[in-house]
Amino acid sequence: LSSKSVARLLRLNELIPPFRGMVDSDELPLYAAVELSFLPEAVQGWIYDASEEYKFRLNMKTAKLFRNEGEALTEAQVREIANEITSKDKMPDTYQKVMIPKITYKKYFKDMDDRKVQAIIAVALDKYFKEQDQR
Repeated sequence: LSSKSVARLLRLNELIPPFRGMVDSDELPLYAAVELSFLPEAVQGWIYDASEEYKFRLNMKTAKLFRNEGEALTEAQVREIANEITSKDKMPDTYQKVMIPKITYKKYFKDMDDRKVQAIIAVALDKYFKEQDQR
């Protein structure tokens, strides 16, 4: 084993028992488990409970979502993220996914709900394309 592999395996000791069991049964990928291991036990517990309640799979992408929010996550924030994860999975076909850099999103849309963000983007695009037509 490489030193990085050993370090990853040692990180698993920082997981709460339910997550360790999920790693052992291959329900939780190793790299996702390592991401979660950096969070406090209480936060891990909330994430575990939310994953059971909201029925979403913990993978590298979802683990990073939680870890990127930091150690100061509250139970309410964990539930909000879990709700977002599950609602994205159920997104109707009437939407087109578009990637916006996180820094841009936080600069212009911080603390706004999705409907308001969509409305602002629609108005901005209308204005942009009207200006393009006038040129």
